[in-house]
Amino acid sequence: MAPGALKTLLGREVMHAFFDARRGFDVAAMAALSGTLRAGSWLVLLTPPFADWPTRADEDSLRWSDTPDPIVTPNFVHRCCRQFIADPEVLLWRQSDRPRFPLAAQRPDWHPADGRPQAEQAAILEQLIRLPPGIAAVTAERGRGKSALAGMLLRQLGGEAIVTAPTRSAVEVLASFAGETLRFMAPDALLASKEKAAWLIVDEAAAIPAPLLRQLVSRFPRTLLTTTVQGYEGTGRGFLLKFCASLPHLQSFTLSAPIRWAAGCPLESAISQLLIFNDEAFRDAPMGEIALEAVNQSCWQTQPALPGGDVPAIVRGALPNFPARSAAHDGCSGPGFPLRSRRRRGSGRPVAGGRGGTFSRTEPGGMGGFSPAARESGRPVAGGARR
Repeated sequence: MAPGALKTLLGREVMHAFFDARRGFDVAAMAALSGTLRAGSWLVLLTPPFADWPTRADEDSLRWSDTPDPIVTPNFVHRCCRQFIADPEVLLWRQSDRPRFPLAAQRPDWHPADGRPQAEQAAILEQLIRLPPGIAAVTAERGRGKSALAGMLLRQLGGEAIVTAPTRSAVEVLASFAGETLRFMAPDALLASKEKAAWLIVDEAAAIPAPLLRQLVSRFPRTLLTTTVQGYEGTGRGFLLKFCASLPHLQSFTLSAPIRWAAGCPLESAISQLLIFNDEAFRDAPMGEIALEAVNQSCWQTQPALPGGDVPAIVRGALPNFPARSAAHDGCSGPGFPLRSRRRRGSGRPVAGGRGGTFSRTEPGGMGGFSPAARESGRPVAGGARR
């Protein structure tokens, strides 16, 4: 399917995937695809030869660049190549070389979900059942069991709810936990109808236009919103900053433990590092005086830690969908916007900012990683495993 259609995979689970990045690299689509892969599966990324890739025009740039023709994105491509080569969890395969297999590593014990709520899910379910009239939101990264939690709630409600989502396929996981009680309606059809229920459950709510979503939640006594908080376009921090922040008396819940795969999954780790999804360093406010410094696009190659450290601060403060786009915008060698970082002296941590081939998931004990390799014309393939 085309990269743009991968957004329809939100809320679904699959085994194994190939992503062809030889002509254009839609990193948001790749991130979304990686989140659908169950433990034991592989994501195979096909890339141009590493030596040629930085000089090749990226056709995906037509989505976000204001130029009539595709442009090169050398800074981000160099970042990709560096990470793929340096990451020992990446299975790297180039046609001229032998495949480099990742070493088997000790992993935490992992067991597939058996239909019963995990500890975090059980605690949230208990609170949702007793929820007074109002709106609750469950947010998490991919694979944490948001849709499963919504399905468990629906089962306990005994059908006293209507489910909506961007697409019918987006509720596949929810439906598998809800049993026979699922009553699904598309958002526009639900708005046009006079259907009533005690609960409205909205899966992948951030992918629904905010004006439509606002009208829907106003019609039901209780609403549960679930959504992915990560850097995919159409999801993420913007939902929290723009929509949820405007709701009075919102009850917010978060799931943190992975369920679809094991903790420490090499695929999740590789994607998070590549697209700078990890913002743990910004949970607490840094201390000290503030110093201003400009961060130019060339820093991605000369000082990658500098712009890499700014991105999480920008995501949390100003541009909630920035990580997926930053790969392309900051990789552009043409006109762009420099980052201007405000850092606390002595901490090196930014406090605010502005814009200025294969992965796999495997069972615990198996091999996994990411490998760029080439089957034709010297093109690398990158591969990684999900544990």
